[in-house]
Amino acid sequence: MTLAAYSFSSKSDWQRITSELIAGLKDAADEINIGFLYLTDHLCEHAENIRQTLSQELKLDAITGTIGLGVCCNESEFMDETAAVLLGLKIPKEHFTEICLSRDTSPKPIPELRQFPLGIVHSDPGRLAKVIDPNFLHNGFVCGGLTASRRSSLQFHGGGSLHAGFSAIAFSDQVSVQTALSQGCKAIGDHHEITACEEHLIMELDGKPALDVFLEELGPHSALELKQMNSPFHVGLLMRHRDNNDFIVRNIIGFEPGQKLLGLSHQVEVGDQLFFARRSAKTAT
Repeated sequence: MTLAAYSFSSKSDWQRITSELIAGLKDAADEINIGFLYLTDHLCEHAENIRQTLSQELKLDAITGTIGLGVCCNESEFMDETAAVLLGLKIPKEHFTEICLSRDTSPKPIPELRQFPLGIVHSDPGRLAKVIDPNFLHNGFVCGGLTASRRSSLQFHGGGSLHAGFSAIAFSDQVSVQTALSQGCKAIGDHHEITACEEHLIMELDGKPALDVFLEELGPHSALELKQMNSPFHVGLLMRHRDNNDFIVRNIIGFEPGQKLLGLSHQVEVGDQLFFARRSAKTAT
């Protein structure tokens, strides 16, 4: 039977945070062997001390996690303050493996994902393109998140803390996992092909000015001021070399009405397929 337990702390110094995290798991300390650790970026300076102390005191076989601007646990949320969350699991050693790549390591396909096809990953945003590359993942299924930090970009693993790297724990098919979406989007209109672009800017969709296509898709919403549109509306980018219509959602970060351009929080290429979407609580599960 898989055991799960969690603890959190918002004390003002790393020593007391570490002590409270350990105390919160006292009833499960003899059982758990994997830790998922999440810290706010206020703790970057002491992150390795926290990781090492937890790993040693709880006798963990593996630990993973990263840094965020905020953390949450059950009904508690901590944003832009000193806080930490620790989730402990009990999984037989033969059913998981740790994976880590430093920022100086040339990304190569991860052979472990053939035997351990489910990976919970934590990555520097600069590695996102590789994280979603099916050749890199051997078609393994990944979930997890990206580091968000105003200080150091850290990813934890059993041997230390990476800077601007990639860490993961991958599980065998003997471990049952249920995933869910915390946010969802509803598609608006049809798919479009990017026919002209430059890095984050889209000039043309299907040979037409990108902003014109966007406004056509919105229909009755097009009368809104452009500055109001970039909040509820997003772009879904279809992932290349996939046959299951997987996509990633990215923010619309701006408009250029004069040249009819769209700006995205993602670099795009000619030939990429996209659709417009609106946030929808009903599609989150």
